[in-house]
Amino acid sequence: KLWENLKGGMNTTEAAIEAGAMAGLQKVGQVDSSRLDAYASELAKFGYLANINRMALQVAGAAERGELEKVHSILSTLADEKPITTITPQTAEEGLNEFLANLDNPRVYIRTGIRNFDNMTGGLERQAMSVLAARPSVGKTTLAWQIARNVAASGQRVLFISIEVAAAKLWRKAALGIAEVSHKDIIDGSVPKSKLDEIRETIIPDLIQVYNERLYIYDDGMVTTDIIWRLVMHNQPDLVVIDHLGLIKDKGADEVKRLGEITSKIKALAKKADCHVLLIHQLNRAVESRENKEPQLPDLRDSGHVEQDADMVIMPYRSDYYEIQQHKPRYSETKLLLRKNRDDRAGFSVVIYMDLLQQWFYRLDELPPGAQSIVTGKQIGRAHV
Repeated sequence: KLWENLKGGMNTTEAAIEAGAMAGLQKVGQVDSSRLDAYASELAKFGYLANINRMALQVAGAAERGELEKVHSILSTLADEKPITTITPQTAEEGLNEFLANLDNPRVYIRTGIRNFDNMTGGLERQAMSVLAARPSVGKTTLAWQIARNVAASGQRVLFISIEVAAAKLWRKAALGIAEVSHKDIIDGSVPKSKLDEIRETIIPDLIQVYNERLYIYDDGMVTTDIIWRLVMHNQPDLVVIDHLGLIKDKGADEVKRLGEITSKIKALAKKADCHVLLIHQLNRAVESRENKEPQLPDLRDSGHVEQDADMVIMPYRSDYYEIQQHKPRYSETKLLLRKNRDDRAGFSVVIYMDLLQQWFYRLDELPPGAQSIVTGKQIGRAHV
C-alpha cells in the first residue's frame, strides 16, 4: 500500500499515514524520522522488484506461447510502475557543468552534409526534433534520404523509419542515382549491359561497404510511437528519420490531438536517446490556392502541436513544381526555407539544386560546369531527364 501511494505522487509522510505504516517506518532499523524518505524509497524499490519477480513468470509464459503483444504489455506496465521516488530535478551546478562540457563539443550538432544549410544552422542538434514539410513529390523523402546517407557516411549511426516506402526502393534510388539511370530505363530494358554490370559489381558493393551497420531502415507499415521508442533505444542511433508523421498509427481523439501526442512523445524520445529526430510531414492543400506558393508555418497539416513541438521547421520549395512543363527538367532549383529555429534565427533560406536523375541535391558550385551555366542562365528546361 505504501508503494502504491508513493507511485501515486504522495509525499513520504502522507503515504505512510494513509497506509498505516508510519510506526513501522520509524521502527525499521531504529531510525529517526529524518530518514523516512530514504526508507520509504527503499520499500518502494523492493516492492517494485517483487512485482518484477512475479511478472517475470507471466512474461515467460506469454513468450512460450508466442504472445508478443502480451509480453510488450507486461513490460510497459512495469515501466509505468517504476517508483518515482528516485527522480530528482537538476541543480544549477549540474546544468551549467553539462553546458560547459558541450560548449566546444562538435558532437552536439549533426552535420547534414548540405553545406550551406549546415553553415547557417550548425546542423541538427541532439536532443531535438525537426520537421521537414512540403507538398507530395517535392522531394522530402529524397532530401531526408540524402541527409541520412551523408550522416551515416560520416561514421554516425542512422535509423530511417520508412513507413511509406519499402527499404529496397530506397536502396534502388541510391544505386540508380549513382549510376545515373532511371527506374523507367530499367523497366524498358534500355540500360546497357555494361551499366548493369557496374551496378552489380561496383555500385552495390560500394554502398554496402559505406553504409552497412551504420544506416538501418525499418519499413513496416504498422508503426506506432511505442515501436519507434523500442527501435531507437535498442539501436542507439545518432539520427532518426521518420517518413512520415501522418502514417504513425497511434490513436487520438481527433487528428490534431493525435499528431500532437505523437510529436510530444517523439520529442521526449530525442531527449532521452540523445539523438536528433527528423520528422517528415505533409503540407495541407491551402498553399496551392495562393498566388505566392512558398510554404508558411500555418500550411502544416493539423499543425498546432506539430509547430509547437518542433525545434526546427524546414520547408523545401520548388517553383517548377507548380509549372506545367512539356519536359521535366533535370535540375530543379530548391529553396530550403527555415521557418522555425527555436534556438537561433529563422526566416532565411538556402538554395540547392535537385538533380532529378541522380536523385541528389547539390549546391550551385557542386554542379558540373555545363549544368551551372544552364541553371544560372535560367535555361533549366533545356536539360531533360
